[in-house]
Amino acid sequence: MTDLVALKIIIVDTDPERAKSMAGVLNKQGYAVKGKIANNKDSLQQALASQTWDIILVIDGLVSGLDVHHITAALAENSLATPVLVIAESMDESARFLALKAGAKDAVSMQIPELIGLIIQREISRTRLVSSEADTNQAIVQTDVVSAEVDPALLSQEEKRWYERIKTALSNNHFVTVYQPIVNLAAEPAENYELLLRMLDEQGEEIAPGAFMGSAEKAGLMTAIDRWVISNAIHCLIERQKEKGNTRFFIKLSSCSLRDSSLEAWLSEQLLTAKLPDSSLVFEITEADATKNQSQAQALCKKLKQLNCQVALDHAGLVDLAAEAKSLWLSLDLDYIKISGQLIRNVAKNKDDQAAVNYIAAFAKSKGVLTIAQFVQDATALAYLWQQGINYIQGYYLQRPDTALSYDFTQDQE
Repeated sequence: MTDLVALKIIIVDTDPERAKSMAGVLNKQGYAVKGKIANNKDSLQQALASQTWDIILVIDGLVSGLDVHHITAALAENSLATPVLVIAESMDESARFLALKAGAKDAVSMQIPELIGLIIQREISRTRLVSSEADTNQAIVQTDVVSAEVDPALLSQEEKRWYERIKTALSNNHFVTVYQPIVNLAAEPAENYELLLRMLDEQGEEIAPGAFMGSAEKAGLMTAIDRWVISNAIHCLIERQKEKGNTRFFIKLSSCSLRDSSLEAWLSEQLLTAKLPDSSLVFEITEADATKNQSQAQALCKKLKQLNCQVALDHAGLVDLAAEAKSLWLSLDLDYIKISGQLIRNVAKNKDDQAAVNYIAAFAKSKGVLTIAQFVQDATALAYLWQQGINYIQGYYLQRPDTALSYDFTQDQE
């Protein structure tokens, strides 16, 4: 029999029987639970003062005025960094976003005990890693990735500032994903969403990626960010598959991950644990990155297919369509080509853009590759793309990125 992992936990709940039941659930997930139940501010303070804890589990997110904000404030007062996990009977992405914004490390439905166990494993591994390295006085990025960070001395003052903010956000789970639907023009009911990243500032407000991605790349933190996105996407899909078994996520990969030889082994381990259906994840590589790193792109596409993932070429159509692009597309084992928004914005009026879109559509059809038009803003562009046989569309015409997976894929798009 496998040894149980010792887990010191505070369960915040008004119902002691439910709290005890949750301890039993954790035991089945491989944990030897030793803890206390807190049902008000005083009992929480007493528990925090008594010893150190691996995690605080908040059931239903609000207990006698003791919400996530109060708990994180109490932790700060006691100079503690204990991770907080929120569990509720129902947990959609909007509720999860609010929990993360309030300071929780994660939030999940209590209907998926195996996911609760995985998240706790992730958090206590991070906490214990920090404790074991505490005497080195070195900042650690809290992700399961070999660091590719650059020497901060090589960064400008502004880049150093972002470097510290990004590392803190990674350590404290202060990133969130938003979702934008990708809709099939043949009315296929399957759910397809692209994941887009936002960072939360010190007040919990969103920071757009354009503000920090450049500094993250210069600081060597993009691989860690990519793995944060992938890990959270997998956790979300585990929950989503319980409700709907036909959800697929599109995830962007940076050029750093494209060149990361350890990505395959890490991703394989994540997928083996998650047991997602095949083709649940589509990884996007930009055409520009694939052009600069063609051999690595070819190798990565092959590895991703072996892991039963799909591959999309993102922002396609911006290199020489007559020669270089076609050679690149033929060299990659693609499932999707995402046509650059620069070709889509004025496609209903601009003849050059129309020629480029038509060329890509014809090539993709000849090779059995599906096409996605990005940045579709209006019905005129949609009508033209439909006439040219484009398979999917994405853009504000359908929906802006949202924290909830709420798009109705059954509605008629014509």
